[in-house]
Amino acid sequence: MSGIAVVFNRDGSPVDPRILDRLLNAIPHRGPDGRGVWIDGPIALGHQAFATTPEARLEDLPISSARGDVRLIYDGRLDNTDEVRRELRSNSTRNAAIGDGELLLGAYERWGDDFARHLIGDFSVVIWDARRHECICARDAVGLKPLYYYLDDRLFVCGSELGQVLAHPAVQVQPNEGMIGEYLACAVTSTDETVYRDVHRLPAAHLMHVGRECVGRRRYWDIDPERRERFGSDNEYAAALRSLLAQVITAQARTNAGVGCELSGGLDSSAITAMASHCARHGSIAAIEAFSLTFPGRSCDESEYIDQVVRHCGVRSHRIAAATVSLDQWGREVDGSRELPDYPNAVAWYPLMDAARRRGCNILLTGVGGDDWFTGSFFHYADMLRQLRLRALWKQMAADRTIVDQGETAAVSFPANPLWHLAIVPLVPMPARAIVRRVLGRRGFPPWMSAAFGSSISLADRIRVRHDRRWRSRGQEHIYSMLTNGWFADGNETADRVQSRLGIERRSPLLDRRIVEFGLALPEEQRWRGTETKVVLRNAVKGLLPESIRQRRTKANFGQLCVDVTSEMVTQRPCAPSALAALGWIDTTRVETMLSNPRAYAWPLWMMLSIDRWYQKAFMPAASVPVEEETCATMSATAM
Repeated sequence: MSGIAVVFNRDGSPVDPRILDRLLNAIPHRGPDGRGVWIDGPIALGHQAFATTPEARLEDLPISSARGDVRLIYDGRLDNTDEVRRELRSNSTRNAAIGDGELLLGAYERWGDDFARHLIGDFSVVIWDARRHECICARDAVGLKPLYYYLDDRLFVCGSELGQVLAHPAVQVQPNEGMIGEYLACAVTSTDETVYRDVHRLPAAHLMHVGRECVGRRRYWDIDPERRERFGSDNEYAAALRSLLAQVITAQARTNAGVGCELSGGLDSSAITAMASHCARHGSIAAIEAFSLTFPGRSCDESEYIDQVVRHCGVRSHRIAAATVSLDQWGREVDGSRELPDYPNAVAWYPLMDAARRRGCNILLTGVGGDDWFTGSFFHYADMLRQLRLRALWKQMAADRTIVDQGETAAVSFPANPLWHLAIVPLVPMPARAIVRRVLGRRGFPPWMSAAFGSSISLADRIRVRHDRRWRSRGQEHIYSMLTNGWFADGNETADRVQSRLGIERRSPLLDRRIVEFGLALPEEQRWRGTETKVVLRNAVKGLLPESIRQRRTKANFGQLCVDVTSEMVTQRPCAPSALAALGWIDTTRVETMLSNPRAYAWPLWMMLSIDRWYQKAFMPAASVPVEEETCATMSATAM
């Protein structure tokens, strides 16, 4: 929730303090608790404080080592503070009542560039080491706290938000056509590029050092494909997860205000609410309050399930009507952040976060992550086929059709021919697949994209699925890809930007590094067994949730929100991606067909319209007119 800013003139010239101010002024919402600045010749560190833990209120950043040769700023928090304190105590740590910043500094002084591997939590950190004349930057293992940067031979600039980097006068604002192409194709794979050329993101679980003459970047943590969790029974697996959840929730509930829980009525958010309530009753965290969205009259309304959880757990509950995206709000968000807007489904949650903040909560515990690590993957079919477990494969496919019919699906949609798409094709070597695509004349990207544009940016290669040979299981490899793909990174970074503006921090116990490692190491039958998904999670919360919730098989579909918004854009105001058509990036004939049926093509149309609005504002300043006149111009008129 805090904000950081760094300017390092690699050519040795002194930093102009006004430039650092520009970077910090770009994120005023991240600094309600003060600002700290340190400048020494070619290096400048700035910090906007948004304290969400008791210790953070006592810290003044940037902080310095005892000798003054190491300085540090960070955003986020550590969730293994007790463990880090114990390890550092023998190395002259002063006392146990120190803040996360001093623990980060102590970890760096103890372990050097290996320090981030010892840390668990959500953080982005920048260290200036005068002894080495280097900036050392690191992001948490899952990538929940962003870090954007620009780097050339003379300059390094980084910050918590993309707009900060663009605020430096030396950073040229130019479109990154390759990354734009990934968004237009609805196939984001990059985790380090942005829609602006030469402005990058430090990927999750990576450390980077920038000196006057050298630059290096490496991954400091990864999932071990050989790790296996092995217990003797379902009860032992469940007990291990339950104990781990209690540990993580206790750590993540550390706050200087109230603790809220997002309760949707689904299994994941209900499990976190129930576990948090259990921890509160045993005194390990403060009392919690539940916040839930309602969708009166819509199929995604979960009120009946929310009621059951609230009664069973005995928590105070607040109901908030979901928001809908207006075109004016959509335009303001693009114009204000210089980034692509938040997703329509996510916008519905804005009133919930606002209500929690007004109730005195500054954190919300969520159930995000349960679908990723505990649902399982249909690509497990390929594992069964390779092992010639044909009878088990047939029975599982029949069971999964039942799950799909009930609305509960795994991480990928269920195709019409699952044997071919999910069992046979994943076992075909990548070179053989490439040959087949060439023979069949498939270009490797969606038909609404211009063939010339797609070829010019090598789009097919950018979005091509790549096999990670470290994984022996196709199912586990696919689950791992949920952690490392571009959509996951984009969603986390967008969520952080939105939360900082709304003044509340969402924390997700199921995205804790320890939970992720545990989930990836499970045998498949602890995720998925017959018609039952999330087996170990359901067993872990036995007795904490009503059986009707714990055994629930249905799942609300919030995708309709995106469909409604896109349909309104196209039908009530005849919007079309006019700038993209003029640039020749889309196939106008195909897009015209899609516009005639917006509900069937909601997601790609919403993405096109959002990119079109962003591009006009960022690179066509003469087009700065109201949204009705600008974005909603007809495509044919623009292309004439």
